[in-house]
Amino acid sequence: MNRPNYFIVVLVSVLAGVVIASPASATSYPLDRVTLLWLSDDDPSTIGHQAALNISVPDSPSVDGTFYIYEGTTVPQSGNGIAQLAVNGAGEQKLFTTTTNVGAASRFSVKFVSNNASFSNTNFENIRLTCSAGTYSDSGFGPCLKAPAGHYVAYQGSTEYLACPPGRYQPDEGQMLCLNAPAGEYVPNSGATSATSCSLGTFSSNTGSLFCEVAPLGFVVSLLGSTAPVPCPSGYTTSGLRSSVCHLEQDALESTPRGVLLSTTNATLTMTLAPSPAVAGTISVYQSPHIAGFPSLAGSAVVSTGVTRVEIPLSFNSTDATDFISIKFESSNSNHNTTYWENIGLYCGAGSFSGTGFAPCDIAPAGTFAAGEGNTQATNCAPGTYQPQAGQTGCIDAPAGTYVSNTAASSATQCPDGHFNASTRAASRDACIAAPAGSYVTTTDRTRTQLCAKGSFQPGLGQTSCIKADRGFFVSTDGANKQNKCRRGTTTDVVGSTSCKLSPKTPKLPSSLSRTRFNTVYLDGGKNPNGLRVTISTRAKTCKVQKDPSGYKLIGVKTGKCRITVNIKGNKNYASIAVTRNLQVL
Repeated sequence: MNRPNYFIVVLVSVLAGVVIASPASATSYPLDRVTLLWLSDDDPSTIGHQAALNISVPDSPSVDGTFYIYEGTTVPQSGNGIAQLAVNGAGEQKLFTTTTNVGAASRFSVKFVSNNASFSNTNFENIRLTCSAGTYSDSGFGPCLKAPAGHYVAYQGSTEYLACPPGRYQPDEGQMLCLNAPAGEYVPNSGATSATSCSLGTFSSNTGSLFCEVAPLGFVVSLLGSTAPVPCPSGYTTSGLRSSVCHLEQDALESTPRGVLLSTTNATLTMTLAPSPAVAGTISVYQSPHIAGFPSLAGSAVVSTGVTRVEIPLSFNSTDATDFISIKFESSNSNHNTTYWENIGLYCGAGSFSGTGFAPCDIAPAGTFAAGEGNTQATNCAPGTYQPQAGQTGCIDAPAGTYVSNTAASSATQCPDGHFNASTRAASRDACIAAPAGSYVTTTDRTRTQLCAKGSFQPGLGQTSCIKADRGFFVSTDGANKQNKCRRGTTTDVVGSTSCKLSPKTPKLPSSLSRTRFNTVYLDGGKNPNGLRVTISTRAKTCKVQKDPSGYKLIGVKTGKCRITVNIKGNKNYASIAVTRNLQVL
């Protein structure tokens, strides 16, 4: 088989093979002291593989002998194999090269030949190659793949690799552990291949940090990758948190200029001005952490005497967005010198967040929210609430007829068919109630039940419709869970009836039909005694029916049974009937 073009390390436990010891009173060499290590080179054109035999020597008795390595499942009767390793009292490692490509079906065997009576000669056979720490495969056996950068494999025989957690990283492939982010750096996400230096105004004093801390008021961080903030000299202070420069205290117009990032192109800056001495001049805000170098003006405001608070809308060039702003105050009188604030961090606006609460910010995903400003994380919507859109400041209550049973939901779930929920913010499927018997819940309104109307009923629970009363049955009230049978002598003509009516009478048959034997007989037809229309017919070959002024004449053709059919058409007082009679022809 073709070998992949990467470095593979495989630890092979002899426990997976067969150990055969010489029949002697000496001790067999311990199974857990022999390990094959497969080191695959990166050149796919190479036929063999560099490998190693690791020997761990027992504490006692002393070891003196030679290990022979063979390709194949069993130790041959003769030959020294592809490599030998002599051991005398100390653990060693012997590198060797296989003579064929090593694949999933490859097996090795090892023979230990003892030089003293401490151990008997021992064979280790049918050894299967196992993936070492730092590598993996679908089966846990070779050939194996190296864990990619940003990931690790801690144990041999693994079938998967794991991502380095936040705060740790791994730049190389095939590693069994991850590295802690050094002090002054951080790793915010899993699967990182490198750590990021803390920006100006921030620091990290510990290793393995997920984010950098913000320099407190009166402290600055003026170097990237700093591990601690530096206090301002006496008589100097900072304009707020996350500062990289100090300024004279008497020139400070306010303690905490607060910039809030609203989007990638917009922000707002709020400044609380000192009430005295009188402030007058122009405040200019720049899209840059430093004022030097002609930065882009993001916004400005003219401050009149007596103004103690100003809010300045900022507009950024989205192709040149920055996480920091700088501020310049140019006084129009001698009350204040021209004052500068640099490296002012922008707080994450409502609906967004970051690990520090400052830009760059992430939009709160659907199913979460970020209320207020400076959020360090998004908050999951609680059960009973949901949020279908990203970048929101709150969640929506599940409306009546629905429920939300999990956290961070982006939608509410409708109550099952035939169930209803009249309350909002339901947090469980159990809040949905099955419609009781005699009622139903429509699929378009799951907030309430509706009673079955007169003429219908519903015996079951949790139904979406009612059943119409059958013919011969009726339902006279709303909300019925069963139908009622009409009394004897009454009936209904249609389904869904609310009451019964008298049944039509059964008409009398022509009197002549009371005869049972005949040759020629006249049947009073046309109209019977009830005044209804009568029709008489036959298909029998023994007789025939003729219409005449008296009604119908039944004539015997030949001896035998004559089967006739009498149809009487009813009216509102009498029911229609069809009667069959068998008469005997003489």
